[in-house]
Amino acid sequence: MDIFPQSPPADPTRRELLPTFLLEVGFYGLLTYVLIYAADYWWDRVVERNFLAGSIVFVLNTFLLYMHEGGHLLFSMFGRTLHAFGGSFWQVMLPFLMFVFAVRERSRIAPFPLYYSGFSLMDVSVYVRDAPYRRLPLLGGDKNMHDWWNILRTWDLLYEAETIADILYFLGLFISVAALIAGFVLAFKAFFVPTIPASTMFQKTLEKIMQKRTR
Repeated sequence: MDIFPQSPPADPTRRELLPTFLLEVGFYGLLTYVLIYAADYWWDRVVERNFLAGSIVFVLNTFLLYMHEGGHLLFSMFGRTLHAFGGSFWQVMLPFLMFVFAVRERSRIAPFPLYYSGFSLMDVSVYVRDAPYRRLPLLGGDKNMHDWWNILRTWDLLYEAETIADILYFLGLFISVAALIAGFVLAFKAFFVPTIPASTMFQKTLEKIMQKRTR
């Protein structure tokens, strides 16, 4: 009895791919909307309140806070400066490492962690910009625990806080925009120009197995 199927499964049709395509386009469209809101808010903190975008930014920032505090814990054994720097570093690097892993796995979700890494970098820029003034509310309430006030003061760069913050802000914005473009491109490519159909790969595998059996 032949244990192999007589014909490989058919490639998914456009109709079958449509729900995934719409979901991906809608997801990256929502992230674009959120980025516009967040970029405006983080630049001058004067923006019209928006419940949807504001709520999503709040959720994303909440996760960043946990990453930030986790970074302090990870770097706590490497001295005071690295301990202070570790929070901001880890909240940017953790989503970036997730992006690298997703790329290695060839996952179409890869643009999202890259977007989140840029989003996080823009969030760090707010912290840096506040270093000379220390107006942001801090966990514990001690203004002397302001990470970037301590870092820039140690490096004698407190007067350059605005410039450093601008660099981080625009770099993060560039990364997030690039990630959004990649997300849209991958979604459209997967729908309109599928690369290697699964049935073709399956068929070639079956052919190789059958050739070995007939030898």
